[in-house]
Amino acid sequence: MVNQKLRRLMNLQTVLITQLQDRQTTAVMRQMIQQQLLPQVRGQLLLALQDKRLFQLPTATQTKLEQLLIQNLIEPSNGAALSALWLEKTQLRYHLPTKNGLVAHFAQLELENWDDNSLRAYAAIIRQQEPLFNLTAANRALHRVGSPLYQQLYQAYGGRTTNRLVNWQRANLVLMQLGAQLDAHHFLQLAAEDFEIYSEMPPDAPFLKTFAQSVQLAFKDQDLTDQRLHQFRMYLDRQNIQYIRTHFKTAGDSDEMALQKFVAQRQKKQRAYWLKREPARLHNKYMRGVTFNADANLNRKRLTPDFHSEFIIDRTGQFVTQWDVLRYRTPHQIESDPAQYVLNIAEKNALLNGESFNYANRNNLQHAQLDSRPPRQLDHQLRDRAFAGWQSPNKQQYRQSAEKSDAYSRPY
Repeated sequence: MVNQKLRRLMNLQTVLITQLQDRQTTAVMRQMIQQQLLPQVRGQLLLALQDKRLFQLPTATQTKLEQLLIQNLIEPSNGAALSALWLEKTQLRYHLPTKNGLVAHFAQLELENWDDNSLRAYAAIIRQQEPLFNLTAANRALHRVGSPLYQQLYQAYGGRTTNRLVNWQRANLVLMQLGAQLDAHHFLQLAAEDFEIYSEMPPDAPFLKTFAQSVQLAFKDQDLTDQRLHQFRMYLDRQNIQYIRTHFKTAGDSDEMALQKFVAQRQKKQRAYWLKREPARLHNKYMRGVTFNADANLNRKRLTPDFHSEFIIDRTGQFVTQWDVLRYRTPHQIESDPAQYVLNIAEKNALLNGESFNYANRNNLQHAQLDSRPPRQLDHQLRDRAFAGWQSPNKQQYRQSAEKSDAYSRPY
């Protein structure tokens, strides 16, 4: 019973903090959350954590806490005292070493919606690293989504439960921190100023697998319906493309040559490391009224061994990607208005046939539910409009025998 109560309270705390971060939350509701609801939940959490024997409150403090909880229901102004008590017990709750700035650091991480499981795992890391723990470097890493430290906290979120709600909250944590917002053209923009995707995250990073698992569990046995989660895949694609081009591509190289270098580097430690080779029928859309040429060199698909990250390669060895078409309106905002684009055939090909990060682990029903079907309803307007007049070849038109082999991938 205590575990269930603790989970419910943690879930409620997550919901309240999410509402605080939501720009659509009214000022009146935000004030109620800050002054009454969140302090009440956190007061209850202190008692639940003590019941679970994660720490011990002195008898006098417990009595004061119980009185404040009752009074807060009657007079919300008592929420300030509850909040002060919550902050005062931060070091005790997480068993933190005595170090300047740690309590404030953890208070900020709580407002960024890391849960108790994540922060306890983080506290354990700090204790292991003392006295060499660098607070500044750690704080920077925790604002880089996908960094090794971020992954450690993310892995611990929710106690690795399979609960659908908790896993949705875990996936939503990333979107909230990155400031994910759909704009007027149904295009996902990442508006956060203090969070960004970790630029050194490779296409086979542990975080990508963990994040995909969150989505799988949040939408188990059903189609993905969250437009933000669907479109967030394209930002993971952008990171993958940039990583290969930045770290492995040199003058005169094609994208495919750079990708092959990435695989060769992996094979130095993992001899059996190969990319997966899979038919790319849906990445070979063509204009209606044009005869599909199955004998031509087609766009090819290559996937990381975990199936999540994929690359589409054209006949010249270059990546087919919408990120070669999309423009930036500001340094951090994509131009999403279809009226601002006049696309030629090559650009539409890149927009429609490019890579798409997969939440599923293999080509199965879950892949259809999470990856293949959602674009029909959840794509942004620019891609939707580019589809006009284009179609995918049917299975008879598309022949896997036309697939070009290479030295860095194996058939799926």
